[in-house]
Amino acid sequence: GNIGNPFTYLFYNFAGFDFVRLGIGDGNGCLTSKQLGVSYPYASLIANVTKIRKFIPFNRCKTIADGGMNNYSDIIKCLALGADYVMCGKLFAQAALNGENIGDEFTYRGMSTKSAQKDMGNLKLKTAEGRTLKLKKEYTLSGWIDNFVSYLRSAMSYCDSRNLKEFRKKAKCQIISPNASFKINNK
Repeated sequence: GNIGNPFTYLFYNFAGFDFVRLGIGDGNGCLTSKQLGVSYPYASLIANVTKIRKFIPFNRCKTIADGGMNNYSDIIKCLALGADYVMCGKLFAQAALNGENIGDEFTYRGMSTKSAQKDMGNLKLKTAEGRTLKLKKEYTLSGWIDNFVSYLRSAMSYCDSRNLKEFRKKAKCQIISPNASFKINNK
């Protein structure tokens, strides 16, 4: 499962977990926050877990920012805040692969939808915390990766960083107003 409290990371780390997924209800195919009211501000969760990790002498548990990535900047911010890995299900699903064409429609679903539960062999279906979306293939994976590498390098250069370790030390997280956020993220 995922964690939605930064201090839970301590229990996972000391229990010997190799990886922990950060974030509850933030994925593109997820309805948990909306249906249950359970959440923790995503960027704050990653930043707070990163702060905790600095004070643990035996820190083996890697962090995965779990979903909700809609663009390059979402991934770059997760990396800057300290996530070791970032899940990008929707972004990768929108890549045309193996004979698929840009513009082809497909169904994207969260893993907690009833149809996903059924496909995984669950006999008793739980209340769905996932959602199903109709999307289109928008780009090739190789083109997306080329763009991502370019954007990440550019972001790192603005922080005078040559690698992710430097980037995480030099990048600063600022809390901005909803109006400023809308202006930046919805152009």
